[in-house]
Amino acid sequence: MSDLSEATAKALAKSKVAWLVLPDEQTVPVWYAAATDAALIVGGPGEQSVPELPPAIRVILRDKDTRAAVGPVDAWPVRLQPGTEPWEDAATALLAARQNNPPGGLREHWAAECTLWSIDLTGPHETDDEAQTVSS
Repeated sequence: MSDLSEATAKALAKSKVAWLVLPDEQTVPVWYAAATDAALIVGGPGEQSVPELPPAIRVILRDKDTRAAVGPVDAWPVRLQPGTEPWEDAATALLAARQNNPPGGLREHWAAECTLWSIDLTGPHETDDEAQTVSS
């Protein structure tokens, strides 16, 4: 059972656009792939511009039907490390959600030059400091 409100869960699942609200109130628009209670994003060369994210941010989602803003809601970014199961799962979801995929090598490009993030909307989780991934 999700801890998200019905409106937040619906917006997370149906829309693919969100705005990250950083502590300095800078707002960063992103496309994402939805995961259970999280938005998965990729940033880096050739992708969307996503700054280094602090441990806690806020996220504004969009209701796909009404286009109304949902949030801001509290969120906790986790940087995913290439070669880990969370990174591989996120890359698979992002590849499926990404529009206009260039031919070949995108997963390898992401691993070498980009950052994949899981933006958790239900609260911070313990992380493995070395891998910086959510513990299983």
